[in-house]
Amino acid sequence: MLKRSIEAVCRATIALAIVWVAACAAPSNVPSQAGTGAAAAANSSQSPDASAPKAEFRLGSGDKIHVIVFNADKLSGDYDIDLSGSIVMPLIGVVPAAGVVPTDLADTIAKRLKDQHFMDDPQVSIQVISTRPFYVLGEVQKPGEYPYRAGLTINSAVATAGGFTFRAEQDYIYILRYGEGTETKIKMSPSIPIFPGDIVRVDNRFF
Repeated sequence: MLKRSIEAVCRATIALAIVWVAACAAPSNVPSQAGTGAAAAANSSQSPDASAPKAEFRLGSGDKIHVIVFNADKLSGDYDIDLSGSIVMPLIGVVPAAGVVPTDLADTIAKRLKDQHFMDDPQVSIQVISTRPFYVLGEVQKPGEYPYRAGLTINSAVATAGGFTFRAEQDYIYILRYGEGTETKIKMSPSIPIFPGDIVRVDNRFF
């Protein structure tokens, strides 16, 4: 009897230990999941980091491009984007180009050629030959208009304009992207790209 009683007590003790371990382990996962959800909700409510804005080159009036339509030499050639923001191509006529990225323009041309039954499977690519200038204004040594070059960043744009004046605010910069209606205040960072048509403005700092 004593042996069976001891065995029963041991089994009960082990069962209680298992229940206790499970109870302790379960809550540890809940705060982790709730914390992740709360962090995600908090992050979604915050505005994107202005120091690293998402931006990409978009075509605009004054740009010159080379359109390549494979196996269609008469369609391939150089095209200027006019003041209306369009190019005029043989067969398909006026194609809006301003405000779109080159790959999207290539897709539009290919779709028109296919939809109008000029080609069954058109393959189109776009090369940018020349672009409109960019501008640097405000507290720089030589504010004005400058020719664009590939790989331009905010630091090289300011350097092109002669660098900051002694009155310049050097922690933040204002950029008006081509095609946008308002400028954005951005924390200075060497990785910020500048595109054709952008207007960079350096504000003065408060002493």
